[in-house]
Amino acid sequence: MTTTPLPYATDPIRNAGFAVEVDGIHQALFRECSGLNGQVAVTTVEEGGSPVPHQLPGRVTFGNLSLKQGIADSCDLYDWFLDAASGRSVRKTITVRMLALDMSSVRQWTLVNAFPVKWTGPSVQAGATDVAVESLEIAHEGVLA
Repeated sequence: MTTTPLPYATDPIRNAGFAVEVDGIHQALFRECSGLNGQVAVTTVEEGGSPVPHQLPGRVTFGNLSLKQGIADSCDLYDWFLDAASGRSVRKTITVRMLALDMSSVRQWTLVNAFPVKWTGPSVQAGATDVAVESLEIAHEGVLA
């Protein structure tokens, strides 16, 4: 007896990293990306005569995107953070591409009206051989898949 794979059964994607573009320009490969999330607020409305309240969708909010990378030669992302910190906030479009082990793009998300809200520099220790890692947290107004 042979079995036929189900049409919806696929293996989960194994990722190797994340590539990030800012306004269409490749910035860096990142080792960690978190905060891709959204949430719909729920409004409860009670109606006279009904024993069960109605649940209605409300506003949608999105979490901040957090990116971690090894220190690179480019200071573009840090300079963007400095612009935001000094009140010259320039909103940009961010594209995050999840990469497979063969470095092909398997999924992407686009964040609209994004701007940096937190930068964390590397933790430096004399004699360490680890890769120096910096992180950038980005606020935005929505995610497009």
